[in-house]
Amino acid sequence: MLTITLFFIKEEITGHSAYYPIWMLYMIFCYVFLFLGIKHLDKVSGSVNNLEDPIQKKITNFQLSGLGHIFSERELQLVHSNPISITGILSYFATSLFDKNKRDDVLSDIAENCISQLQLQECSIYMICKENKILIPKATYSNKNSCEITKRKKQRPIPIGEGILGKVVRFGKYQCIENLSVTIDDSKKDIVRKSKLSVPIFIREKVVGVLDAEHDGKAYFKSHHIALFLLIAKLTEIKLSQINTSTNTVVLSNITNDNAYFKELDFLMKEEKIYIDPNLGLENISKRLQISSNYLSQLINKLGGCNFSDYINSYRVEEVKSKLNDPDYDNYTVLGIAMECGFNSKSPFYSAFKKHTGVSPKEYRQQQQIVS
Repeated sequence: MLTITLFFIKEEITGHSAYYPIWMLYMIFCYVFLFLGIKHLDKVSGSVNNLEDPIQKKITNFQLSGLGHIFSERELQLVHSNPISITGILSYFATSLFDKNKRDDVLSDIAENCISQLQLQECSIYMICKENKILIPKATYSNKNSCEITKRKKQRPIPIGEGILGKVVRFGKYQCIENLSVTIDDSKKDIVRKSKLSVPIFIREKVVGVLDAEHDGKAYFKSHHIALFLLIAKLTEIKLSQINTSTNTVVLSNITNDNAYFKELDFLMKEEKIYIDPNLGLENISKRLQISSNYLSQLINKLGGCNFSDYINSYRVEEVKSKLNDPDYDNYTVLGIAMECGFNSKSPFYSAFKKHTGVSPKEYRQQQQIVS
């Protein structure tokens, strides 16, 4: 715009070489403006993130305290290498497992969550069959095209003495391969799986299975993947041991403390007023708390005494009542206030308000006006 304006003001100015310094100054100005703008945006973004730090720190500290009752000091060193991401993922795994009471359900949940939470392409869990001396695939999930996670048909059993998985069983140590070639006998074609990570699963210090993952990217698995897989294998051991014992001891209670997570939820509702978001759902909140949505739903049912929708609407109704009593909102319509408090349509708002107060919004406003 400056250039065009200059052309109109001074007709003698052209694009000839005599005026190249002017165009250079314009270019420098644009780049400086761009640099300062990006720097400013980064600063603003950092300030926004800092607002969430106290909440995230509080959640992370709670999760770390729970993990301290499960993992050894050596294992906790893996957690402290990146506490926010690792503790969040481990908490999600633990809360996802809390209602699983069958071995196959546990193994299936672990394999599927490895795909969804760690963005892997394929994950399998093999368990040892001592009688036949083979590894039997119990759960295999795939997400090769980054589309939908699918459960694959059971693969063929693997003799314990063969290949990388056999090595994991024999030595009880993980194997991380940066470049792996796999031959499929029936098609006689070589398929290159460039990365593979296999971690042993123990019960009472004996290897009972292998947690195995593959990825097409070369050297895909880094140190944090190895740390997470070792810790996930430990959680699997704890859950399987719990199922195998006759007593119904909740081994994971320290990390899935209902009251603590409910307090965090209550904090988000009262302090941040997240219920004002009309699109708020179980998935949004469970990701914020880093727990499974199924666990969150049962948590609200158990400690809140109602379902998720009623729980959220109770806060929205209280917010509506507060604004109906505020003189600053006298010129607002009742529906307008409801929209500001998180409701997105008239019918659900009126139903929720009457359910929680016993009267309609209009009747409530009239009652408050008479009282005042």
